[in-house]
Amino acid sequence: MSAAHLVPFSRISDSRPLPARELLRSPGQSPISWEIVVPARRRERALEGVFVGGSVAEAVAQWGAHSRTASTQPAGIREQGSDIGMSIMPGHRSHSMIFTIQALLRSRADIDRFARLLTWRMRCYQLSRPLFLIYLQLCRGLHSGIARGLNSSLGNDPLPRAAILSVVLQGHSHGGLRWVHRSTVTTHTDAMIAHAAMLVSVAMQGAQMSGSEFEIPREQMFSLLRDTTTIPDLKERLTALESLLSQDGDLESAAGLLGFTDSVTPCLVDSALLGIFAWLRYKGNFRRAVEEVARLGGDTVPAAVVAGLLAGAELGADSIPKDWLEQTVMFPYGPEWRDRFIERLRDWPHGPEDIQRTKSLPWMPVEQISRNIQFTWWWTTLPVRRVLSRLSHIKRNRG
Repeated sequence: MSAAHLVPFSRISDSRPLPARELLRSPGQSPISWEIVVPARRRERALEGVFVGGSVAEAVAQWGAHSRTASTQPAGIREQGSDIGMSIMPGHRSHSMIFTIQALLRSRADIDRFARLLTWRMRCYQLSRPLFLIYLQLCRGLHSGIARGLNSSLGNDPLPRAAILSVVLQGHSHGGLRWVHRSTVTTHTDAMIAHAAMLVSVAMQGAQMSGSEFEIPREQMFSLLRDTTTIPDLKERLTALESLLSQDGDLESAAGLLGFTDSVTPCLVDSALLGIFAWLRYKGNFRRAVEEVARLGGDTVPAAVVAGLLAGAELGADSIPKDWLEQTVMFPYGPEWRDRFIERLRDWPHGPEDIQRTKSLPWMPVEQISRNIQFTWWWTTLPVRRVLSRLSHIKRNRG
């Protein structure tokens, strides 16, 4: 990949923090109406698809990425394609969606209370994780020297939160963006990141309308997103990606336009743009959208999750490859929990005001701690298990 555009945002310091007055209100308006109410079955499909799609995409990308360059990427997604051959487990981004909705349902339509509950649940989640895992991630973040990557590695990634809130608040007015914005500034006060989360939430509105009379053509999405933000650098990037999409350019070219020369770096802003491009470029193909992101090498997880969230909301959980789904360990949030999640939210098309009549989701602290211990084992043994999986794949091919 060659850098043909601007330097990536990951090389720009947080020099433009949001002023205090901006922290409590939405930074802009959506060019897509949030008041459209899609049919109930379409809403159910989006609710399940966004949760399962984001979780599976995170698990797959964690397994196949995390190398510095595409040439040194572990075999698996690059060589074995979808043949993972072992259990995979989603990380903190999937759980951030869960405690975001828990905080939303318990807020009783009070946005200040929502922010407090979200912060509290996030801290509980972080404290329930084994200290050894936190230590490993802290060392990784300090080694990379990128504060944004470290911040998102502790369960604070605002992009999945923006996506799930957009799905739940579909059918509401533009006030839904206030909830997305408040969720974002709870952990990030950088104007770039606030606008990136807003772009993801607006793209999610378009994904939910797919297949309905309000469907937005693929070629118009970047234009609408450009109208969403007021930041010139973001507008320029969106224009460049729009031009590339019209030429059916591949994802590697898109990464080059964003300034990635060898691999993807942990930048939330560029991850949002890359994930949106992957969803649009491989529209209608969940597997291809996630795989193409993971093949880039580097820290592709945030971008792969964005692509999986959007593709899942558009296509539903049935679009997710069965081999990926069967190998993804979702404990403790299995099918029964997902059914309760959809039941609470499928008939809730009018925004935060209806929260007062909706029961919160179960908290399950003991199961969450058990899950975090399992994830520690999964993460620390991943290199060994990945090598064993590769050897098994080679043996099968020779046989």
